[in-house]
Amino acid sequence: MTYPAPRLAAYRPGTGLDDQLAALGYACIHGWPDQRPITPALVRSRLRPPGEAAAPTLLATVHATGGELIAAAALRHPPAPGGTGRLWGPVVHPAHQRRGLGTRLLHTLAEPLAAFPGTAATAEIPAQRTAAGAFFTRHRWQPTAGATLLKATLPLPAAPAGPATVALRAPCPGEDLTEPLGLLYAAARPEEPAPAATGAWDRWQADERYTSHCLTLAHNHDGRLLAAALVYPLAHTAPGEPAEALLGDLLLRPPLAPDRLDTGRRAAAHAVAAAHRLGAATARAVIPDHHQPVVDCLTALGFTITAPIGYWHAPTAARTWPHRATAAALRSASRQPKDGTATGTGARSADE
Repeated sequence: MTYPAPRLAAYRPGTGLDDQLAALGYACIHGWPDQRPITPALVRSRLRPPGEAAAPTLLATVHATGGELIAAAALRHPPAPGGTGRLWGPVVHPAHQRRGLGTRLLHTLAEPLAAFPGTAATAEIPAQRTAAGAFFTRHRWQPTAGATLLKATLPLPAAPAGPATVALRAPCPGEDLTEPLGLLYAAARPEEPAPAATGAWDRWQADERYTSHCLTLAHNHDGRLLAAALVYPLAHTAPGEPAEALLGDLLLRPPLAPDRLDTGRRAAAHAVAAAHRLGAATARAVIPDHHQPVVDCLTALGFTITAPIGYWHAPTAARTWPHRATAAALRSASRQPKDGTATGTGARSADE
């Protein structure tokens, strides 16, 4: 079968392409450990540029002759300067795999990637998906630190009551958590760049899945934040898939003594219970390997470890091309019609 060249465009949220990307994504993960509902809202949360000033996400797509989206890959800039950008995909419909589409999509994004500011890594890849790891290895991407995928059936067992000196609550209407949450984030994630901490509150609220009911704050008697648990409930109507809640973040202020870990467990349980009340039947979390205390918190709550997760980083050599490559790609992408379809660049181009 002959396929058209991939088309490269700036991603525009809120078009019919979101539905097509959701359907394609679900077809590619069905039957794997990371199977879950894929909705247009989830697509937008993954591909929407992180911040108004950020460069647009670049989206490469391949459509069949009849117009069906059969393959896609996207390159999103990091959420903060000095952070890590993300390659989503390539994802190729199972009926069209092993025909070189993944490689063509990856090649389409090679020039923008060459001028990428900082590092770029793949999305989460379960260890069972050995073909995906082999794909990136062939293209000289390097495996890096992994993570753990955990899942739970809701409701969770009741968390034990904690000390009266620690209170759990949701944000108050109109409350500005920029400073206290930024301080907690910086303490819990010292390895991340400072803008990731200072922008955490704005970033969390900007996600359309955010609801204040599913953010739990744990603070002591003087109001200092000790922990925060953010859960995104994912409403959908897909038959055969239970509504899911994603534990997007669990921040614990050091030192991680037993009482602090207990506070983290209570905060996570509180936020997940709020999502369950909104209809979630399952919960999932992806926790980096260097955050083992968080994994311990979740398993103590009733989460089970489902699969180890891997990430691959783009090869350094791939990012040494002239910086004008990204400018050219963005100029071409800016010619995308308003209906969300992409104009072709003619670039030769390549799966999670």
